Parts: sequence; structure tokens; C-alpha cells
Amino acid sequence: RIAEALDLADAERRKWSDHADQRRRMPHLNPPPPEPNPVLAFEKLTPEAYVLRTVERVRAADLDDALLVLSFSRVLSLLEYVDVWARRQWNAPLTCRVLFFLLRSHQNQIVATRSMRSRLDSIRRGLRAGVSAQRDQIGYNLAALTSLKAEWEASATADFFDEDAIQKIQDSLVKKRKFVGLKA
Repeated sequence: RIAEALDLADAERRKWSDHADQRRRMPHLNPPPPEPNPVLAFEKLTPEAYVLRTVERVRAADLDDALLVLSFSRVLSLLEYVDVWARRQWNAPLTCRVLFFLLRSHQNQIVATRSMRSRLDSIRRGLRAGVSAQRDQIGYNLAALTSLKAEWEASATADFFDEDAIQKIQDSLVKKRKFVGLKA
């Protein structure tokens, strides 16, 4: 499924980049935009969102196997989409999981490809910004939950005993010393 989504999205991106090149080369002709892919048009998704949705639909247990069967050219294509997902901060946990698995399984080939260095730097910057924003949001939400818990405990805890009555009982239980005069 992921390979099919990558092929479809790559073809769509190529069509649009060719269209942009034609408009840049021949602005006076104003070529018509290409017909969108029926699947993408029906779903109303961009190619990047379509690949992300396809990866999201793969069960977590099967994701590693699905990524492992991709050829290296498709891995490079998927890394382009991971870069877009990281910059747009779409589903950061899944983006990180996909990226880390791809880096682990194709480390030697990725390191040997010089063009991947700039892409990996871009992914790193995007993920760092996205993960720090999520960390800040989680910290803020955790602090709010802590204060809500304290407020709830203060209002939900009932005083079962009257403080004054308890003090009187304690005072009465305390044995007071009596001075007894001794006759000798």
C-alpha cells in the first residue's frame, strides 16, 4: 500500500512541477493546470497528506514490515514526504517512528548518498521544532491537570469532624495534675 501511495503521489507532484516549469518558461501561453488524480481529487488531499494517511492506516505492528520491503528509491521518496510532514508538524510520533526505522534499516545507503545530508538536516530542524512544541504543550497540560486535581481534592474532601468539638474532647481526656497536701 505504501509503495502504491508513493507512486501515485510522486506522479502527481511531477505533473504539478512540470506545469510550474511550463508556466515559468512560457508565461504568455498560460497553460491549463493538469487534471488531478481521481483518488486525490475524491479524497481532497494533497500528495503529502495522502501518503501520510496511507502510512497512518497501516497497523502499528505491520509498519516495520511495510517499510522494510520498500526499495531504496522509494525510501528516498518517502524521506521527501517525511521532510514535508516534519516541516508542517503533521503527526510527529508517526513521523519520528518512520524516520528512525528508515535510518536504522538503510543507514549505510543513506550515509553514502551525499544529497541526503541537506534533507536530513531539514528533517531534523522540523522535527526538533515540532517535538519541542508538543513537549511544551504536554508540560502546560500537565501543570493544568495538577492544579485541577488539587482544586478538586480541596472541594471534594468533606470535613467529617468539627474542629472545636475534637479539641474539647482532647482537653477533657488530658489528665490534670492535682496537688495533694501530705500530712505528716
